[in-house]
Amino acid sequence: MIASAREALGPEARLRVDYNQAYTADEAVRAIEAIAPYGIDCAEQPVRADDWLGMARVQSRVAVPLMAHEGCFSLTDVTALIELGAVGVLGVNTERPGGITQALHAIDYASRRGLAPSSTTSRSGSPRPRRCSWARRAHRCSVTRWNSSAT
Repeated sequence: MIASAREALGPEARLRVDYNQAYTADEAVRAIEAIAPYGIDCAEQPVRADDWLGMARVQSRVAVPLMAHEGCFSLTDVTALIELGAVGVLGVNTERPGGITQALHAIDYASRRGLAPSSTTSRSGSPRPRRCSWARRAHRCSVTRWNSSAT
């Protein structure tokens, strides 16, 4: 299926797979290695959401960056997954890490650790990372206004 998608879309198309927690760590390694030659951007949640060590084992054995989604609900989760080496890309949506403030903190933390953010939502969902600059400016502005009105 991935080979067909790559052939039909060409080398410029960005491909990402979402395994929806389908595999054990060893199975995930085999599945990801099988599709790696087709230029996959990232593989989302190949193991159970609560198996952070399994994610770390998979990420240490494959070149395709992993992204946690179902297993990433807070800034604490983001920090732990990054420090364990369990993810190679950060999946961002504002409802998961606790709103836009926490999403921006997660993006900043990941950036300091060398990871790039990736949107996990559709166009009708949360702001995409490329739109985070406006969100960051608006957030700073609202925080500044709130702080200045409180004094």
